[in-house]
Formats: sequence, structure tokens, C-alpha cells
Amino acid sequence: MERWSHEVALNNEVRAREQAELRLQEVESRLKEMYDQTNQKDLKIKEQDRIIEHLNDQLLELSSQARLCRINNDAVNDASNFIPKATLENRSMDNRRSLPSLDVDRPYTSTPGQQSSWTTLDASVTSQTSTSTHKFTFATFLQPTKCHVCGSLILGQKWQGVQCQDCQLQCHHRCCMSVHTVCPAPSFSSADGACGFGSDF
Repeated sequence: MERWSHEVALNNEVRAREQAELRLQEVESRLKEMYDQTNQKDLKIKEQDRIIEHLNDQLLELSSQARLCRINNDAVNDASNFIPKATLENRSMDNRRSLPSLDVDRPYTSTPGQQSSWTTLDASVTSQTSTSTHKFTFATFLQPTKCHVCGSLILGQKWQGVQCQDCQLQCHHRCCMSVHTVCPAPSFSSADGACGFGSDF
């Protein structure tokens, strides 16, 4: 009986040792896997560090090249903007030589044709300077107002039409494209009956 109990205890001990060895093998295999994964991650990190270092070197090289190009462009611009004093003096002398000589002692006489041409030129210049284009802005009319283009009433409550800031010409939104471009506009002789008494909203 005693012998049988010893054998049972021995078998249990052997079985426990086997289970412990199996667990130890599993732990060792897991540790090995973790070690391999750590080594792979370290290799990837080192490779990424090399790539980043290479990119930084390229960035520094490109920035230095851009700085040199900018310096060269500034130098070229400064050289092109610099004009020697002698060149300026030569240009002024050439301009003086190119001026026509005027006879001060000779009395000035003009022909009627010249006077008429000058008068026409002055009139054209005066007409050009005295006219301009309309400057229309949206306007609200508090009382019934007649359109200066189509002749109908400008109806509505707010922002019914447009008005020129210079000549105070008033018209519908749709009619401002048909107004004479010269400001002030010439007086109209007849209204367009096709528009009627329509309102512009």
C-alpha cells in the first residue's frame, strides 16, 4: 500500500515537472518572438532614420541652391538698375543736340489754316475732358419717378432702379445698359412704348 502511494506521488511529481517544462518552453518561445519583433522594429526605425537624414540633406542642398539663385538675381537686378553717371550725361547731351533750334529774333506769324486747326484741336480736347461715363448706383425713390430711357414709371418699394452719381440720370435696372455711355446723357426725344408702365424689382 505504501509503495503504491509512493508511486502515485512520484508520478504526480513527474507530471508536474513535465507541465512546468512545457510552460517554460512556451514562455521561451514567446520571448523569442518578442525579441525578433523588437529587432525588426529596430531595423525599421534605423532605416527610417537614414531616410529622414537623407531627406534633410537634400532639403539643405536645395535651400542653399535657392539662396544662391536669389542672391544672383538680386545682383543682376542691382546691376541692371545701376546706370553710370557718364551715361546719364551723354544722354542729356544727346537730348540737347536733338532739340530744334528756334529763331528768337524772327517774329512769329501764323496762317488762318493753322489757327483753325488749333481751334478744332482745342475744342476736341475740351469735349473729351468735359465728358465721362455714367456711374450708376442702386437707388430708392420715395415718390413716383419716370425712367429717362423707356419713359415708364419706376415702381417698387426699395432699390427700384439706378441713378447716375454725376448727372442724376434715373432709370430701371434693365434700362441702364441702353443708356448713352457719355455722361451727361443727351436729352431723349421719345420713350420706348414697348416697355409700358412696367416695374423693375
